[in-house]
Amino acid sequence: MRAKTITLILAFFCLLIFVHSQETELDSLKTLYREASSDSIRMNLCLKICRGYFPVNLDSSRKFQEIGFRLAKKRKKSEDLAESYQNLAYIEYGSGNYDSSLAIAFKAVDMYEELGNEMKIAYVYTETLGPLYSRMRQYNKSTALYQKAISIFESPGENMTFDQKLSKAAVLSNMAGPYYRSQNIDSAILCMKAAFSLQEKLSKDTVDNLEIISRMAVTANNLGFLYSENEEYNDGLVYLLKSYELSKENNLDFILISNLNCLSDVYIKLGNYDLALETSLQAYESSKNMNNLGRLKVTSIAVTNAYKAKKDYKNAFKFVQKYMLYSDSLLNETNLKQMSELSTKYETEKKEQENKMLKANNELNNKTIQMQRLLVFLFGGALLFVSILIWMMYRNRKKLKALNIQIQDSQKKTEIANVELKTKSEELEKFNKIMLDREMRIIELKKEANNLAQKSNLANPYPEVGET
Repeated sequence: MRAKTITLILAFFCLLIFVHSQETELDSLKTLYREASSDSIRMNLCLKICRGYFPVNLDSSRKFQEIGFRLAKKRKKSEDLAESYQNLAYIEYGSGNYDSSLAIAFKAVDMYEELGNEMKIAYVYTETLGPLYSRMRQYNKSTALYQKAISIFESPGENMTFDQKLSKAAVLSNMAGPYYRSQNIDSAILCMKAAFSLQEKLSKDTVDNLEIISRMAVTANNLGFLYSENEEYNDGLVYLLKSYELSKENNLDFILISNLNCLSDVYIKLGNYDLALETSLQAYESSKNMNNLGRLKVTSIAVTNAYKAKKDYKNAFKFVQKYMLYSDSLLNETNLKQMSELSTKYETEKKEQENKMLKANNELNNKTIQMQRLLVFLFGGALLFVSILIWMMYRNRKKLKALNIQIQDSQKKTEIANVELKTKSEELEKFNKIMLDREMRIIELKKEANNLAQKSNLANPYPEVGET
């Protein structure tokens, strides 16, 4: 459980770095898109904006993918269309629609094959199909596709470009994932070491390239984690300290917090409890400076583990209380957000239904008034135009029949709206049940706090939950 948790933390911090660097660029790209003078320029910008939104907002990414897809069809450019499919495959993957993502990704591959663009195929393997098969626990297929991508990137031989080398390093780093998940940690370490070595060489060929330095820091941190998972703590410590130096020197605070937590864990394994406490407290203080509840929750547990290792149960108990506080605040923040979103959605749908009903009633009233005026006119000329009146009455009868059908349709729509409102009400009842379950989890956490208090010879902070 701990290993999976740390892996998720590392992935989360990597994502934050990318998001942080993308926000300003996205604003600039959207400004350029609004000012674009041709479909060709708009198409290129759409593709970039779509990709830029991948880690930020999949809904916005999908919006620009759809715009790009329409432009690609309009321009009849096969390569643009293939890239639109590639982006859609990634969006479907991020949304958890794995079967759909798989089909669309292979469609993009087929189109790139027709165009003879192997490099684009390698990117589909790297960005979508490799991670997708890994998530589906088909690890052999995942690593096989990563190997194919590496072969494509290496195909120019000595003429490999800087971007191709950087992409190769990214593939090696990604390939460690399925190896690790399939319990082949030795192979995962070999991949990660090769990635770090290549990134290190590339960093010497550039000046002040923060992207490469960030990748090196993350790769070194992941490598240290893998070594510690393999119980090779001294080797793991070497790479964790490299990650620490890179993160500290380049103000990569997002990576630094994750790194300090990993260092604290390794120091505990090595029996150096003082350093474990020092690094975990440093991570905690950095998280406090960022004022982020998620990081504070994670680092509080790291500090708790360090104090427990030192058998300082009083302070361990103190940080367990902090952990509970941050967990509760984070849960409340999430629940309030979800409740607000659900309430907004409910009110929006309710208002839409009311507007539809109001519109239907207005249309009915207008048609009724029109019909009355028409009948008055017809009866006024009845004596002079008997034959015309008969024809008009026949026509009006058909209109009245159609009007009755419309009224029945309106009533059916009203009934459907009532069913939907009832469904929303049931969803709110389910949400209340979730809140009740959450209270039960809080009681269990309070019991754990009581246990730690007893070990510290302190009074139970939560006597209302009883002893365990």
